[in-house]
Amino acid sequence: ARAELSSALPRRAAATVHPLLQNNLSARIVNHLLAPTPMSIMIDKKAPGNGGFQAPPPKAASTRPVAEPSQSSTVVTSVRLDTLMHADAIVELWHIDVEGAEIPVLQSASGLLRAGRIKRVIFEVSRGLWHKYNIPSAEEGYRQLREIFEGWRCTWACNAKPFPFRETGFGKYRCSAPWVENQDLGWGGGAGHDVFCVAPSVDFHETLWATPPPSAGR
Repeated sequence: ARAELSSALPRRAAATVHPLLQNNLSARIVNHLLAPTPMSIMIDKKAPGNGGFQAPPPKAASTRPVAEPSQSSTVVTSVRLDTLMHADAIVELWHIDVEGAEIPVLQSASGLLRAGRIKRVIFEVSRGLWHKYNIPSAEEGYRQLREIFEGWRCTWACNAKPFPFRETGFGKYRCSAPWVENQDLGWGGGAGHDVFCVAPSVDFHETLWATPPPSAGR
């Protein structure tokens, strides 16, 4: 099996490769961010995690130059997943955790999605950060997600209940332990949560995580 990863953070590459090799997975890691239109950002190579990048320019399509890199920083350019993948590649599972950039990242794969070459997607919805990516409101963000996943079957990842793609009281879909205790998973609080989507060509009832464990959800 082969894993394809795109990361805008150079420091994460080595930490990612080790567990892949431990599980007998080959990997190709590219130092790019995924976006539907060309753009560049400045990365602080010394900063850990998602604190190490500048926000994108006000308009995602902007090609204005960023500041000159220094010894502790580097410029990272964008690619579309459409052009990054091999021509005959099939993506069985795409995991996205990009702190609010999930919609432009998904849009970078519009060709693959239309062609049915992506089978499953699990992604964190961070609606509180959408404004950083020129999404003016939660309503508009959910509208764009409904458009991207039209015809797909999408559920809350932690309990397999249908995901409504609209603002809703999180308590109604409350997840079981350990999700509610672990805020870092994005499933414990109302600001972020993971969604699992299955393409129309895939039998949802036979796919990964289709049936929640007996203790999941209420």
